[in-house]
Amino acid sequence: MKRLKELGEENRKLKQMYSEAWKLTQKWMEDYNTRHPHSSIGDMPPREYRNRFGEEFFPETNNINDNFMNLAMS
Repeated sequence: MKRLKELGEENRKLKQMYSEAWKLTQKWMEDYNTRHPHSSIGDMPPREYRNRFGEEFFPETNNINDNFMNLAMS
């Protein structure tokens, strides 16, 4: 019974660590994809590039893989 409680506590800690890692990753991705300068688009942050040149050059998408492709192809 004691081991079962220990496993439950370990599981809770792992879930908490995963949650924190996910939040930090999402925060980093938001910064990188909006505020970080990219050499492929004239050392401008993607947000500035989109505001300057419009949606047709940087289309919105909800698919995370498409977002990475948009940056790579810009």
